[in-house]
Amino acid sequence: MLLTDMLKESKILLLLFLVFVVSIITYASFFIIPISYEDFSQISAVFYIVIPAITTVLVFRTYKMVPKELQVYKKMWLLIFLGVLLWFLAEFSWGIYDTILGEGVPGVTIADGLWIIGYPLFYGAMFMQYTHMKKELGIIPSKIQMLNLLIAGVGILAVLIYLIFIPVLEYASQAEFIETITNFAYPILDTILIFMAMGLVFMFGKSRMGLTWILLVIAFISAGIADLAWFYLIWYDVYFAAGWEIISAFVDLGWLFEYTLIGFAAFIYMRTIKGEF
Repeated sequence: MLLTDMLKESKILLLLFLVFVVSIITYASFFIIPISYEDFSQISAVFYIVIPAITTVLVFRTYKMVPKELQVYKKMWLLIFLGVLLWFLAEFSWGIYDTILGEGVPGVTIADGLWIIGYPLFYGAMFMQYTHMKKELGIIPSKIQMLNLLIAGVGILAVLIYLIFIPVLEYASQAEFIETITNFAYPILDTILIFMAMGLVFMFGKSRMGLTWILLVIAFISAGIADLAWFYLIWYDVYFAAGWEIISAFVDLGWLFEYTLIGFAAFIYMRTIKGEF
């Protein structure tokens, strides 16, 4: 039964990889085939539904595959699944605003609420993993590693707030205030995700379980860069504007790359479970 399940997961992972490759080819064709951004957005919106949907399935199957005896790990993957599910629903609702309702790039919407609510679920999952390893397994990162992570994380947040957020906020109108804060919240939330996941990477070391968190760190970094670039592009109203198409395309692919890596991380975790049980 377990082998059959793993074969199914392999096919799902292959599908995820192929869809991501097709998304790269599609974005590349945007610069070759003359097509308006409005028409292109109708096509690209499909990837923001399909890729997160496949990732959600992989994460859910990971949660189901964790034995009930490992309650901490099962609860952890339940939180991750719920977080990914909320992000998928956010992508789906965003697609409705952008394609069906034809509002282009909307302001603050229900999608933002779903995305933001998803972050604490990831935080909870990582805190649960950290607590379990510390209390039950006696594994903790060195004080120097944790201090370096704390200093780096606080430093990056301070730079983002001082050099980008405060100057932009000073020029934001009252109508733009909430949207500006919401858009800038993502890079901050991403930064917290990155450094929490890096802490777990240090704890796991070079183990196969550690590879899961390495992929998640890369995924969160990809999303963090994309979110920060999105904040800039939206503020200056140059998202997919003339001369900014390549950067805008990389922003989109950065988010798709995040979902793809989360799916791979879930698959590797399943492989690890298979090796242990």
